[in-house]
Amino acid sequence: MVTIEDYEDYAKQRLPFGLLEYLQRGADKDATLGRNVEAFSKVKVIPRYLIDVSNRTTKAEALGKQFKLPIGISPSGLHKRWHPDGELATVRAAQSAGTIMIVSSAASVLFEDIAAEAPDAEKWLQIFMVDNKSVTYDFVKRAEESGFGALVVTIDMPVKALRYFNKKSDWKDQHKMVNYDRYDHPNRKPFLRDQATWAQLQELINSTALPVIVKGVLTPEDARLAYEHGAKGILISNHGGRQIDGTISTIEALSNIVKEFPEASLNGFEIYLDSGIRSGLDVFRALAIGAKFVFVGRAPMWGLFHSGQQGLENVMEILRNELETLMGQTGCNTLQDINSNLVQYQFPF
Repeated sequence: MVTIEDYEDYAKQRLPFGLLEYLQRGADKDATLGRNVEAFSKVKVIPRYLIDVSNRTTKAEALGKQFKLPIGISPSGLHKRWHPDGELATVRAAQSAGTIMIVSSAASVLFEDIAAEAPDAEKWLQIFMVDNKSVTYDFVKRAEESGFGALVVTIDMPVKALRYFNKKSDWKDQHKMVNYDRYDHPNRKPFLRDQATWAQLQELINSTALPVIVKGVLTPEDARLAYEHGAKGILISNHGGRQIDGTISTIEALSNIVKEFPEASLNGFEIYLDSGIRSGLDVFRALAIGAKFVFVGRAPMWGLFHSGQQGLENVMEILRNELETLMGQTGCNTLQDINSNLVQYQFPF
């Protein structure tokens, strides 16, 4: 297995149809899913040569901590769908790779067990501001007690997505979101979140010492609101095209946000991105336009399905090596050398 595409092809050839559809498809007509990938291809790299690039490093920083690469693992649910070890394999791979794992609240392994499996890994917990507030705040407490480094609050799922492929498939998931088992919720499912507001986000932020990242931001207005309500950063995301169809791509959103909210970086407000990244080249593009760190979702699951921890580690190393190689072609020794002068693009396209 040499490329990310090799792992994707392996999954396409072997996963049951319904499970493959779940992993590969998006919401409604898949327009956002396709635009995410296409938009990255519109960003052209401008090489620079006759620069000493013999000391290249992909070392990165997020929330004041150091990592071996600026590529983390996005939150996704029920990793036991892809491998029997589930999130335990994922967190071991994150620890080995020296990067961040964002653990989904829909994990198939208890948060506490994930944390204990790889104590040196940097783990952030993804949560929703669900209508059952006691669930949300208990998740926060569990994150604090288990040594998670941050909370990632997803805001782009106020209602259930239109995923027509799910309705056409006879595939039934056999795995459980075990972290919800302990909660009694006879009246409303704990996933419902159509009552969440910015005021509630600020209340949550004020309730914990953990830094909070807001995930699902696509506009400068929401980026600024996240900053004003006390978040330490945003994760630009459209849920990999899985939640709402017809949106702008995340790389377009990144361009808009850094242009219209330039003071963010001056105030230590960190901007991350996921959705659409398929290569180290895409990572370079995002960093050049203004992301501090990126996260990938589907590619790690392709690796996990292939060979568990080892497959996921190899996926992360492929991405890291592709990024480092491109740095050598553009005169960059460090991530700080990557800047907007090294790319050319025009959005919308």
